[in-house]
Amino acid sequence: MKKLIYYSFLVFTVGMLGVVVFEHNVARASWSSFGDALECAAEIEKCYTKGNECIEKVKKTATKCKDRREKQMKTSYKYQEKANKVLESCAKKNTKYQQYLVKYRSKCESQKTKKLESCERYKENQKKYNRCIQKANDRYNKCLEKTRQKEQKYQEKYDKCKNKAVEKKAYYLNKAEKYKDKAEEKYKKCSALIVKRQIKNIQKCKRDIDRCVVKIRKKCGGENTPL
Repeated sequence: MKKLIYYSFLVFTVGMLGVVVFEHNVARASWSSFGDALECAAEIEKCYTKGNECIEKVKKTATKCKDRREKQMKTSYKYQEKANKVLESCAKKNTKYQQYLVKYRSKCESQKTKKLESCERYKENQKKYNRCIQKANDRYNKCLEKTRQKEQKYQEKYDKCKNKAVEKKAYYLNKAEKYKDKAEEKYKKCSALIVKRQIKNIQKCKRDIDRCVVKIRKKCGGENTPL
C-alpha cells in the first residue's frame, strides 16, 4: 500500500514538472517570436522612412528651374537698370549746364556793377560819364550774349544726349525683354522636363520601398509579417 502511494506521488510529481517545463518553453518561444516581429516592423518602418526621404528629395528638384530662371533674369534686370540710367545721366549733365549758366549771368551782373561804380568818378563830366555808362552796358550786353550762346550750346548738347538716351533706352529695354522671354521659355522647358523626371523618380522611390518591404518580410518569415 505504501509503495502504491509512493509511486502515485512520483508519477504526479514528474507529470507536474513536465507541464512546467512545457509551459516555460512555449512562453520563451512566444516572447522570442514577439521580439522578432518588433524588429521586422522596425526594419519595414526604415524602408518607408528612406523611401519618403527619397520622394521629398525628388520634389525639391522643382526649385532648380526657378533658381535657373532667376539667374537668367539677372541679365534682363541689368539691361532694365541701364535703360533707366541713360536718361538720368542726361538730366545730371543738364543740371551742371544750368549751374554754369547761373555763374555766367552772375559774372555779367558783377562786371556791370563794378563798371557802373567806376563811372561815378566821371559824374561831373557828363560826356565822359555817359560814355562810361554806355561802355558798361555794351560790355554787359556782350556778356549776356555770350551766356545766351552758351545756353543754346548746352541746350543742343542736352537734346542730343536725350535723343541718344531715348534710342539707348529702347535698345536696352528690347534686350531686357529678349532675355526675359528667353528665361521664361527655358523655365517652361525645364519645368516640363522636371515634372517628367519627378514622376519617373517618385515611381522609382516607391518601387524601392516595395522591394525593401518584400525583402524584409521574406527575411522575417512571410507576407503576414506585421508592420
